[in-house]
Amino acid sequence: PFIKPTLHIKPSSNITEGKEIRFECSTVVAKMRDIEIILLRNKTILSSVRDQTTLKYSAVATLEDSGEYLCKVEEGKASKTTTHNVVVTGNSSVHPRYYSVEQHLN
Repeated sequence: PFIKPTLHIKPSSNITEGKEIRFECSTVVAKMRDIEIILLRNKTILSSVRDQTTLKYSAVATLEDSGEYLCKVEEGKASKTTTHNVVVTGNSSVHPRYYSVEQHLN
């Protein structure tokens, strides 16, 4: 058996694009046997580990990283999940404004 996983996200709030975002998904197991920890964003697998109690994942945040993150622990047919919603806000320094320069040809 195992307990419902915990999902820690750093930073936990005020996530802006261009900054690193770190995820740590962990569980406590009575016996390490065919345990798999999976991290998903909007139902897409980002990372997974087998026969470990902790999964660590990090990325440079983009606006596309906003969404529902799900930490899933599986052992055979049994599974338990924890979810967190993440919102990544825009950063004006990541997308500088471009000014058009008109060229005059002589």
